[in-house]
Amino acid sequence: GGKLSYTDGPFTETKEVVGGYAILQCKDKEEALEWTRRFLQCHPESWSVTSEIRAIDEATG
Repeated sequence: GGKLSYTDGPFTETKEVVGGYAILQCKDKEEALEWTRRFLQCHPESWSVTSEIRAIDEATG
């Protein structure tokens, strides 16, 4: 029909997503889970906040 239109695209705008990471030294998985629970409790319940826990092996040398 001769009219132009646009969309923001397939990606979320940076103002809508803030990402980051933290490296914690924990004695075991249970301690890592406890710190993650504490972190998530710092945010309002209305926020959609998620966290992913990954193990990192320390290099010995």
